[in-house]
Amino acid sequence: MSSRTHRGNFEKGASGNPAGRPRGSRNQATLALDRQLAEAGPILVQKLIEQAAGGNMQAMRLCLDRIIPRRRDCPVDLPLPPVKNAQDVATAFTEVTSAVASGQITPAEGESLAQILTLQGEALLAGDLEERIEALQHSEETYKVYREEIAAHRQEMLEERHAKAENARAETTR
Repeated sequence: MSSRTHRGNFEKGASGNPAGRPRGSRNQATLALDRQLAEAGPILVQKLIEQAAGGNMQAMRLCLDRIIPRRRDCPVDLPLPPVKNAQDVATAFTEVTSAVASGQITPAEGESLAQILTLQGEALLAGDLEERIEALQHSEETYKVYREEIAAHRQEMLEERHAKAENARAETTR
């Protein structure tokens, strides 16, 4: 029993098959096609190779695309300064921008380098923030110790004054 709307559609969240299709199950037609391709695959590959060897340019292209895949990226030859702080990141960004503007590298290559420099800058910033937090925590601990030392010193001074006052009173009453 499934609940349907007045139009005959299933209500949201309900269907005619609540269990649904089992995970990983495949269409029977797709499975049959896969079996046929597995059997005929070696024959088809041999035929393609023969046609490529016979001068068929499309067959050659198919074979070469499998042997030597098209290169998506290539190395960028742009010497950049070492990046050790935020100022170095800014300098490297300037050099990348200049290289794109002069045509030394493509805008896409410049964008890739900019993304890398941005990540480097973020990593440097995170490290810098961590160092600052540690320094603040250390200074807070030092401040607490200093306050405790001052409080102890004040207590000692008060005790000394009190002792001197007691001695002075004792001498005057003698």
